[in-house]
Amino acid sequence: SRAHAIWDEKTGKPLRMVGSLRDITRRRLAEEQLAASQKLIQDILAGSPVATYVIDLNHKIVIWNKAMEHLTGRKVAKMIGTDKHWEVFYPEKRPMIVDYMVKGMATPHIIRRHYGHTNFRESRFENGVVGDVLFPHFYKGGRWLRFMIKPLYDFESGPLPESLVGN
Repeated sequence: SRAHAIWDEKTGKPLRMVGSLRDITRRRLAEEQLAASQKLIQDILAGSPVATYVIDLNHKIVIWNKAMEHLTGRKVAKMIGTDKHWEVFYPEKRPMIVDYMVKGMATPHIIRRHYGHTNFRESRFENGVVGDVLFPHFYKGGRWLRFMIKPLYDFESGPLPESLVGN
């Protein structure tokens, strides 16, 4: 709503109010449905047996599910809101495929450059990357992990620029 008071110039008292109202019921219902859908997706990811995390374009972790917590030993509460996803896989900070995807630079050449020493097999799908990679610093002696990195999508507008999902 918007309103504007009309004042009597002589007395300084309000004479009337001019205003307008707009029905925003449909918009509010759509916002509520969107919030419910987002909550459902978060709940599904949180309960998934597949270790999954989601970062935003600032590399901040917005989802770190219980399976990821179990796999890495890093508690959900300690990881959410941080940009420390790299610590799980590497002894020092370095660019990761998700970093290149955030910048739109995850080309096969860059992927091979970072993971060529591991017999990495890449598979690209819908702007995502799948691979089997040896992470030598993950636990004692290292671990081979299959991962998938993919931009999140909106049904109507396409890729969401805000976040990427890795698992």
